[in-house]
Amino acid sequence: MVYKIGSRKSLLAKTQSEQIKTILETQTTSSFEMVFITTQGDQDQHTPLWQMEINNIFTRELDHALVDKQTDLNIHSFKDLGLQRPPALTIGALTKRSLPHDILLIKNQTIKDLFNNKLPSLKIGTSSPRRTSNINRHLKNLLSYQGKLSVSSLRGNVNSRIEKLQNGEFDCIILAMAGLERLAMDTSARKQLTLLLRDLNFLILPISLFPGAAGQGTLAVEIRQSSEKHLSPILASIHDPASALEVTKEREAFAHYGGGCHLPVGIFVKKFEKSFIHCHQGFHQDQEINILKLDMERNRPINSPYIFIGQTREGQTPALKNREFIFNRLLSYQTIPYNGSLNNNIVITSNNVLSAINFEKFDPTTLWTSGLHSMQTMFKRKCWVNGTGDFLGEEGLLDFKNSLFVNIFLKDLAWSYLTNDESKSTLGPSIPTYTRITNTVSTQYLEQIEKTQIFYWMSFYQYEAYLKIAPGIASKCHCCGMGKTYKHFKERNIPAIPFINLNEFYQWLDEK
Repeated sequence: MVYKIGSRKSLLAKTQSEQIKTILETQTTSSFEMVFITTQGDQDQHTPLWQMEINNIFTRELDHALVDKQTDLNIHSFKDLGLQRPPALTIGALTKRSLPHDILLIKNQTIKDLFNNKLPSLKIGTSSPRRTSNINRHLKNLLSYQGKLSVSSLRGNVNSRIEKLQNGEFDCIILAMAGLERLAMDTSARKQLTLLLRDLNFLILPISLFPGAAGQGTLAVEIRQSSEKHLSPILASIHDPASALEVTKEREAFAHYGGGCHLPVGIFVKKFEKSFIHCHQGFHQDQEINILKLDMERNRPINSPYIFIGQTREGQTPALKNREFIFNRLLSYQTIPYNGSLNNNIVITSNNVLSAINFEKFDPTTLWTSGLHSMQTMFKRKCWVNGTGDFLGEEGLLDFKNSLFVNIFLKDLAWSYLTNDESKSTLGPSIPTYTRITNTVSTQYLEQIEKTQIFYWMSFYQYEAYLKIAPGIASKCHCCGMGKTYKHFKERNIPAIPFINLNEFYQWLDEK
């Protein structure tokens, strides 16, 4: 039997559907043929999606074809499927998620004008209420931009949207990165993209501030319920249970807010061990939505007269009754000047590396940061940053390094990792830019450390340094971020409580 695959006619829809067809034909004994169908969303390339009165504008005609047995399975971007689906249809498979981020494309000349304060306003193209909401809330602060933001409707397929940017209709545009990644996987589409992206640059928007649409990055294969018994075994080869669990939770959260393409809420969910990271950003019923949490059960904070924070400078900390914050005085950082060229793909691991950089020679092909704070610091220095590991640190950057779309922009595939003189990275060779110095601390400070019950560490090295002067802290409550520090604690079977960031740690401390 030859199964008919239904798909929209856009280049992206055709490309990703053909990719699924190839996998199915390679991994099963079944045969497939494509059926391309024009939807109302494809016909109307001008009206903003949220102004259209009907639901399922990118799927309705495909739904009819599947119900009427003109197709046997339809392939959709999962984010395009409405929450209410025809009762005769069901999801046969959800594919492995690909880069759920949104990405901003911008001309290199526009970046120069922005950094030279020659751009009093920034015209941004998107037709998504979700993106519009979070652009207005976060983009100026992220870019350290003092001008005015202007968001205008952008419709059309991927190629025509990029052409509108190149033609000067917009200063920058925002697209789903997953679609660009799938186009970059196809030889013909990649050639088209490479030409379209000439003289452009990009910023992969931090997912903690700009989460995508629920289900973004995953493809859904929809089938008739009556065909489920014989099609499900065939589709098992492309179904990814881990991605399915994450995107299903995203859609459940989206439904909680009411659902619909008009809803200005972005949602990202990622499994972390036995728990889930939740990031929700936007507006709902005139209330700002700002959720970033690791949805895991933690024991309530124990009583502790002191709370140790591994930062060297005292930043803003919450006022907690009967608790005092103490900070790192044992370790300080000494710069190791670096006079070599930094012109390939550079990762800034923390603000500690900055004093080692000769910014007059600093001209990386792409620039990345381990965290959001370092990204904001680099933008303030008028350095364009292409992406951040965000709350996942180095792990969050690995997907970007392996991205075929990102590699279109690279002159050299080598990445360099600016860090301390003892750190290693899977991203590429480490360049030592500072060393850690152990200081002598006062007897009073050491007594405070010994009385402390709760510690938030910035690195495992820091924990080991304090353990040498105060061995009794080994049995205390240890907390840290979710990246390399937590990994080192786990590898040594030392109990540690992970947090997305210090803000979530402070909220935990304040729990009643």
